[in-house]
Amino acid sequence: MPRSEMTKTLQGRDLCGMAAGLALLVIVVICCNSFISNPVSAAAQKIVHHPAFVGAFWAVMLWALYRLYRRQKADVTV
Repeated sequence: MPRSEMTKTLQGRDLCGMAAGLALLVIVVICCNSFISNPVSAAAQKIVHHPAFVGAFWAVMLWALYRLYRRQKADVTV
């Protein structure tokens, strides 16, 4: 990827999407630690730390990054 594309500013919808995803993750973590009983919280932490969940989350993030790359590449060639 050329340096000019890497330094290009984010579009508003992309920035909002990333901020919403981060906010959702923070809310889930706070709820698990504060409002949910200990056994349920422990189960949720087991699920979040499980390699299958981490792998699936990683794959979704790579897919989203690839879609963003393809969309930006299509915008540049048009």
